[in-house]
This record gives sequence, structure tokens and C-alpha cells, in this order.
Amino acid sequence: MKMIWKKQKALPALFFLILVFCLYMPFENGARAASTTDAKSMYSYVLGDAVNYGIVAETFTLNGDAETNLAAKNLVPKSSQTGNNLTNDVQQGFLIGAIDTSTGHNFHIKGYEALVHCAPEYKNYISADDPKKITFCSDNCSTENINKKINAMLDHVSARSGELAGHAANAKIEENPYSQKYVLDLTDEADGIYYVNVDKDLYDGIMSQADKLQIQKKADQSIVFNVSAPGNLTMQKYSINNQGTDSLLSNAPGSSETTRSIIWNFTGSGSISLNGSVSGVLLARNYDVTTYSTGSGWIASRGVTISSGEWHNTYNKLAAPTEPTKPTEPTKPTEPTKPTEPTKPTEPTNPTEPTNPTEPANPTEPTKPTKPTKPTEPANPTHPAEPTKPSNPSNTRNPSSQQHSHQTLQSVKKTGQHDNVPATGDQEGLLGNILVMAGAGAACALILLKRRRDAMKRS
Repeated sequence: MKMIWKKQKALPALFFLILVFCLYMPFENGARAASTTDAKSMYSYVLGDAVNYGIVAETFTLNGDAETNLAAKNLVPKSSQTGNNLTNDVQQGFLIGAIDTSTGHNFHIKGYEALVHCAPEYKNYISADDPKKITFCSDNCSTENINKKINAMLDHVSARSGELAGHAANAKIEENPYSQKYVLDLTDEADGIYYVNVDKDLYDGIMSQADKLQIQKKADQSIVFNVSAPGNLTMQKYSINNQGTDSLLSNAPGSSETTRSIIWNFTGSGSISLNGSVSGVLLARNYDVTTYSTGSGWIASRGVTISSGEWHNTYNKLAAPTEPTKPTEPTKPTEPTKPTEPTKPTEPTNPTEPTNPTEPANPTEPTKPTKPTKPTEPANPTHPAEPTKPSNPSNTRNPSSQQHSHQTLQSVKKTGQHDNVPATGDQEGLLGNILVMAGAGAACALILLKRRRDAMKRS
């Protein structure tokens, strides 16, 4: 009875604790940084070897001035020049699979010293302000070998683009109805990598005019915009921490670090016109990109055309180029071994002569039978012992104890219950508390459901 009374007293307290937990339990709905790769090295992980080239493309058309090195399977020089002096002071690498010689223009290089990888037949179509600053590769410089290296970089970028697109979004662009700007604010979030999904409608909104998109971030945060918007797109400049991306076009301190923390991952196909000064990493494997305004960072795409706008490579950790390695020759197949001659069959052996049969032994005579022995006489029978008389039965039951047992049994039959069984009032109280607990569980579920719906509306 005391144990049941204590349980009944504890149930209301438990009911109160459940309601407090449901009302004040943590319910997370904010952004959370992904941590699979370090945020500061995300750009390098995505680009791979392409990190050492401002532009990597199947076709590169130069119809204006640029400040970048490049890797292109097909180069179409129409006018002007390119080269670089905005990166760290290191020899610039150029990978050129083939040059369209029908345009009547040479490919002109300026800036730092350059190591050019191209087939020997294209050397005469490459010029420089100072010819002494250009070195041509001396070995393994066939178009085939160079294109293999470029294809490997494009394949790497394609694989990483698909990987980024598979990440769930952990941040969101919000439209400010008062300023009519689109805002991505991560200043209150942890360091790390943030993924933002951008569909066609949202993309058209944030790129409808210059500075429509405003990004607020910390130095150790990288942002990946997964853009699912196929077709003909335009890009306008945007702001990062209240500074327009047109301020990131030089090698000023901090420009390179900010540029490489913004990754635009275009997962569809089509064309992109850079109508504003865009800065970042542009992964656009199945797009043709044209610059109508000066931008900076990296472009990896199907095609790039430098038009009225330049493209600047401001990477301050550029590695010096190396000679391409010669592909390994396949090993010669081994000659098949001559078949072995079959062995001659062995001659059959002569059969052995049968042995003479053995003579049977003489039979033994039978032994004489023995005479039977006399039977033994039976012993005299023994007489049975006298039976013992039974003793008087003892009276095993005490009349007083029988009477006490009878009274106890009658008492149990009368009351119909044991002393340790709770009374009917106790059972009803226990049932009531069980119903209260069930009500508390239902109330908790309704509270959590409402909080989740409110959180989903806010997101």
C-alpha cells in the first residue's frame, strides 16, 4: 500500500516535467555548417589541378584583353593579348592543345614569364612582349598529351560539381521587402561550408540588377550556390560584406581570399553572360561563358570568350608549371609457350603365370563325447518369520490448529481479498493517473507538432 501511494504521488510531478520539456526543449532550425572539407581549402578541393589556371575550357576565344593564364584544348585568337602579373610572382603555365590559325592573329602573351605547352607546329603562332620570357615545353608536347591533361581537369571539376549539388541546403537567401534586396547573412553562424539552393526564379531575382544580392559572411566561411537554372543566364555584380565584387579585381590584400570563398556551381547547360563584375569560382562545365564586364577568380566551362570585359586571375598561391610526363608505354605481350609433346604410351606388361593349386589337408578325427555329471540335491526350505504387529496410529493434527486454519479460510472467503491487494479506491486513483499521463503525452505531441510547423513556416 505504501509503495502504490508513493507512485501515485510521483505521477503528477512527472506530468509537470513532461510539459516543461515539450515547451522549452531545444528546437533547431538555423543554418549549420557542413564540415566534410575545410572551408578555407574548399576551392582547391573542387578545382584540383585547375586551381593553377584562371580559365580551363574546351574552347577559349580571345577577342579582348585579359589578365590570366589558361588551359584550353582549342584556342581562337582574334585580337588583343593575355598574360598575368596579378598573381604571386611565378612563371605562368599555359596549356594549348591546338590554335586556330585561320584568324590571322597570333596569340600574344604579356606579364610574368610563361611556360607554354603546345605542339611544335603552333610555336610560330605565339608571340610575346619579351620573347625571352617565353619558354616552350621540350618533350611530350603533342596535342594528344596536352588534351589528356585538360580533359582530366575538366572531368575532375565535373565530378566535384555533381558532389556539391548532392549536398542538402543548410542556408537560405531571404528577400528583404523594404530594401528589395536578397540577403544571405551568415555572420551569426559557425565557421564552415554553407550550401544554398538557387532555382530559376530565385536566380532571375538575385541577378536582375547590380548589387541585388548582398552577402554577409565571416572569413572562415565558404558558400556554395547550387544553381539549377538551365538556359541563357546573366550574372551581375553582388556585394560581400558591403563591398561590391568589382573591388576584388586586383591583387589587393584579402581580395584572393574573399574571391575563393564564393563558389557558383551551375548544374544545367546553356550560356552565361557576365554583365557585371563577378568574382568567385565558376563551375559551368556545360555552359559557354562570355565576359562583357571584368571579373576575377576561376572559370571552368565548355567555352570561354573574352569580349568587352576582362578576366583576372588574382590567385596568390599559384604554383609554377611543370613539364607534362610522358605516358607509359604498354608492355609487350608475352609469347605463348610451345605445347609439350605427348608422351609415348607404355607397353603392356606380360601376364603372370597362374600358380599351382595347393593340395587339401587330411581331415581330423572327431573327439569322443564326455559323460554328464550328476544333478545336485535341492536344499531344505526356510520357514518365514513371524509378522510384526502394527503400532497405534499417532494423532498428527492439532485440533486447535485445525480450528485456526478454518477461521482464516472463512475470513478470506468473506473479504475476497488479501491484505497486500489495494482497495478499490486505490485502483481507481491509479487508473486516473494513467489517464493523466496519456493526456500529457498527447499534449506534448501537439505542442511539438505546432512548433515544427511554425519552424517550417519561418524557413
